[in-house]
Amino acid sequence: PKVGALNFYGFDPRLTVDPNTAPAKRCDIMHVGHYWWRWDELSKFILPSLERIRSQIGGVSFVGSWWSGTPPTPIDQGLEQAFRADGALFQRLGIAVEPAVPYTQVVSKMSEGRVNIMTQRPLFKELRLLTSKYFEIFAADTIPMVMLEPDHAEEVYGTDGRHLALHGNVAERLLEALERPSHYAEIVVAVRDHLKKHHSYRQRVGELVAALSKEHVVACRERRVAWG
Repeated sequence: PKVGALNFYGFDPRLTVDPNTAPAKRCDIMHVGHYWWRWDELSKFILPSLERIRSQIGGVSFVGSWWSGTPPTPIDQGLEQAFRADGALFQRLGIAVEPAVPYTQVVSKMSEGRVNIMTQRPLFKELRLLTSKYFEIFAADTIPMVMLEPDHAEEVYGTDGRHLALHGNVAERLLEALERPSHYAEIVVAVRDHLKKHHSYRQRVGELVAALSKEHVVACRERRVAWG
């Protein structure tokens, strides 16, 4: 009962990529992240949607480890389901698979795509854990589309975040983002303002100090009671 949760990652506006110096766009849709327990979400929502609009969009690229094949060790450990994928479907959809990049290059890599899709491991999404990806994607020069329920997106990104939640007709939402870049760029700016106010690292340190102070007060009270 005395254990609480604190967010660790935050938004650093200094990492935001300037559109004037951003890398050239190499594809319309990009996904940056390692493959691990993502097949259900991909096979149910992302890949069927891409198939519907494939003739209307340009390049699609998935960046990260294991997209083109599973490592040998998980099979011995009974983790086949964690790496389940359909390479033939990737080929049919013309999805380019690129190797992982160092974490210091993630934001720059994301900036090479006009739209970036963010997925989360099912456990992280269920527990609503904020990972670095939630914030890196908004530092990049791209239109972030996040695989979150609208209420969850608003909880993290503010009311404007609802417009960037991939739900309902995923294919139409991806097309709209590509066809109305200026409109979505305004939404991204509004979300960044929200992140600066509510998810800065100053905010994170303040939350930590507040939690430690509260724990300190409780500990002192308990000692007074114990000492009589």
